[in-house]
Amino acid sequence: MADMHLLDIPHFNVPWRYLSKCVVTIHDIIPYKMKQFFPSFAKQIYLKLNLTLIRRFAKKVVTVSAYTAQDLQVEFGFSAQQMQVIYNAVDHTIFFPETKAGDEEFLGKYQLPQNYFLTVGIGKEHKNILFIVEAMKQLWQEDNSIPPLLLAGTGGTLPEYLQTAVDGWEKYIFLCPHLPYVELRNLYKNATALLYPSLYEGFGFPVIEAQACGTAVLAANASVLPEVLQDSAFFFDPRDRDSFLQVFRMFWQQNKNLKQWQQAGFANAARFQWQQSARAMVQLYDTLAD
Repeated sequence: MADMHLLDIPHFNVPWRYLSKCVVTIHDIIPYKMKQFFPSFAKQIYLKLNLTLIRRFAKKVVTVSAYTAQDLQVEFGFSAQQMQVIYNAVDHTIFFPETKAGDEEFLGKYQLPQNYFLTVGIGKEHKNILFIVEAMKQLWQEDNSIPPLLLAGTGGTLPEYLQTAVDGWEKYIFLCPHLPYVELRNLYKNATALLYPSLYEGFGFPVIEAQACGTAVLAANASVLPEVLQDSAFFFDPRDRDSFLQVFRMFWQQNKNLKQWQQAGFANAARFQWQQSARAMVQLYDTLAD
């Protein structure tokens, strides 16, 4: 190990002994920014110590978005010069529109409704799923033709913090079982839209994966999401139910003619290619090695 030129560490959990040779990728600082959901004092101290050491001694810091880079500058004093943004991406050999035959097989296999809105990440409270559940309940009371909500992200188990909100609404709220990775495209593609109210993301894989599968996205206008989605999605304030309701109703009125949003989503998802990210990393290695 002592003879190496570079050590690539894809997380802020770094080996202190070799830090001066490390290229460190930082995806987000969610535990620091969302302390109400990550209250462990020991983890807070560990995170602060690691990021301080990375700022002082790492050879280079890679962030997966400009938003994360800005967070590191504001919260921990990282300089723009020591960081480089290299976006995450999606595997376009996996995330693409499934065929109609694939639709029917998938829905039948997991006994899912023919039409549904999808939201993901229900196991983590900063994903803000309770916000969506409560808002959708109001919409179903107004119009029971609105499709049900499919909750994905915990393998079919409902987290305790959602139990009370879901009680009595089982007709409208379904739990998605654990799926093989290759079937995630079926999950996205069969959704009427992905509802993504997350309060904080470092990149936001699900919104890009959904777009690559041809699914419209209604997303929070928070953290990195406007950066990665640009003008290809519907945006709402994730702390204001009226904002979501207004955007949802606008989407629902247009949902018979959403080709423009589908095409905008395809174009946006195409910006994120692993080959491009890998080339950028290799170029960075070459520069640092020289």
